[in-house]
Amino acid sequence: MRFICLCSAVVAFTFVCDEVAAQSVTYVAQERSVFALHRERIDGDRYQDFERISAPGFDDCDAWARALAVPPPPFTGSASVSQRSSLRPDGIIASGSMHGSTGDDGSYEWTTLVAATFDLTGASARYELTYAIDDIGPQPYYRHNDFVLTRISPDASPVFQFAVPHDRDGPVTSGSLWGVLAPGRYEFRYRDENLNDIGLFGDYEWSLRLTPVPEPAGIGTGAAVAAVFILRRRPGR
Repeated sequence: MRFICLCSAVVAFTFVCDEVAAQSVTYVAQERSVFALHRERIDGDRYQDFERISAPGFDDCDAWARALAVPPPPFTGSASVSQRSSLRPDGIIASGSMHGSTGDDGSYEWTTLVAATFDLTGASARYELTYAIDDIGPQPYYRHNDFVLTRISPDASPVFQFAVPHDRDGPVTSGSLWGVLAPGRYEFRYRDENLNDIGLFGDYEWSLRLTPVPEPAGIGTGAAVAAVFILRRRPGR
């Protein structure tokens, strides 16, 4: 099993900005995993292999899942996905790669998931989400790739939720989104799921940064005081 992760209990961080109250980010739950599945049919016989790896703790994780339904020879393809992710004092970062290929009558799946629940106390925080994700070429049978951030207490309200708008011609889709979070408990999730039967590969990287901000006079405790979204596309990296 290809996985490096050190376990820990609930993790709390506090950092201070000049003339700004101390901000504390405490991670109270996390779910990070990669999943790969490969299927083939040869001379009427069906073969399948899969691997799922989950992070057991809050520390930095490096995971790689690979599925190979039929060992070579003959070469009939495989599926793999990796994830390097960190739950940090100033936010969450992740990157990785994904690959899939098949023989004459096969298919594959892969999923990478990063989810975390955290408490924000002290000062409000400016969040900035930036991402660059490969479109992996031709449109797959199915791909679900999205970001979600939700405030769950003391009052429930969405901060952002959107699907990454991939094109069919294979560029990198990149963008950014920012705003302000009031103290409270939040749930964040990134997910990329793919099902296909042709050879594809690509990379992804993104970060959700949290930095302290002064509390403006008269501002209440809304989950997002302001939000701005910018989407950029470019033909490659």
